[in-house]
Amino acid sequence: MKKTLLIGLLTLVIAAPLLTIVAQRAFAEPDPMVGLGYIFDVSPSGGMEIPGSKKWKVQQGVTATVALKEVEFPLVDVWVAGAYTNGIPWKIQVLDDYSVVGGTVVFSFTFPLNAGCTGVFQYKDSTGVDPENHVAAVYSASQGQQEAGGFKMFDSQWNPAPCVPGVPELSLGSAVVTSIGLVAALALRRRHQKK
Repeated sequence: MKKTLLIGLLTLVIAAPLLTIVAQRAFAEPDPMVGLGYIFDVSPSGGMEIPGSKKWKVQQGVTATVALKEVEFPLVDVWVAGAYTNGIPWKIQVLDDYSVVGGTVVFSFTFPLNAGCTGVFQYKDSTGVDPENHVAAVYSASQGQQEAGGFKMFDSQWNPAPCVPGVPELSLGSAVVTSIGLVAALALRRRHQKK
């Protein structure tokens, strides 16, 4: 009985941070189809979060200028979508201050003060021929298979904004380290209880 309880507890301790990551991803990103248009620049920005991360660093409450290149429609409607720090999704259409010239869309957007986690830039053919929303890609289609790009939200001090209320965002590496630390703490506690 004690052995089964211990195995169950260890499984829970190891799985909890990994389940948190899955929940964060599920709440953070809408899933329309990936378009040909890709995120060329976000300014001001902290650049890409880490090489190959597919997310641009942006700050809460900051107005950024975003450039999408190789957009496949001559006329588009543009949205920015994400989630607030309380986990509620948001989606805001960019109504003013954007232009489409030769497949490049440039627009300005002010990120909400309480935005959290990650989000995406979306566009749609405004003529109605293609009714699907498209998520801007990471790189040009000429560089290989299209993958959804987007942004990661930070506060004014460049601390990551949480994805799920009350749960700090964990990367896979930190989730594994946290799990190992919890298992070690549990083992030490059991050892001290036996003495």
